[in-house]
Amino acid sequence: MGSKILVSACLPGGDARNNGSKKTSLQQVLARWRHVHQHKQVMERKPEMIQCKRVYDAPSGQDGYRVLVDRLWPRGVKKTDLNYDEWFKDLAPSSELRKAFHADVLDFAAFREAYLAELADKRETGLPLKAKSKSGVLTLLYAAKDTRQNHALVLAQWLESLSISK
Repeated sequence: MGSKILVSACLPGGDARNNGSKKTSLQQVLARWRHVHQHKQVMERKPEMIQCKRVYDAPSGQDGYRVLVDRLWPRGVKKTDLNYDEWFKDLAPSSELRKAFHADVLDFAAFREAYLAELADKRETGLPLKAKSKSGVLTLLYAAKDTRQNHALVLAQWLESLSISK
């Protein structure tokens, strides 16, 4: 056999009872083991989790750290009734940008681009939220009716792309 060792039943499809018909080299077994081990390490890493939720939706145990990200307090909600941990109104779009988007002066693509430009200057303000997302679930709370096109979704994407180290 020389330096090549053949192993059976070490990879899927191998069977010790098949008299060696599915034999595999030790190098292939080790390569497969390394691949599985690396994949396991990736899967075991705690992913950062940032989710968006309307303030009018009931809180759940999976919300983690709940942050209101609107500039204005949501209509019809008493401050004592909203279950939130912090209010980050400085990360909300500027009043001018918010008004232009709601008046349909800007479509969502233009709003998103302008909002990201505003956020570029607020890196230091966003770092605490990024750190929260690294340690557990971060839920961004917003009042907008549209759940597919709103500033909280843009903010979540920006936070996910934000680097903690300079």
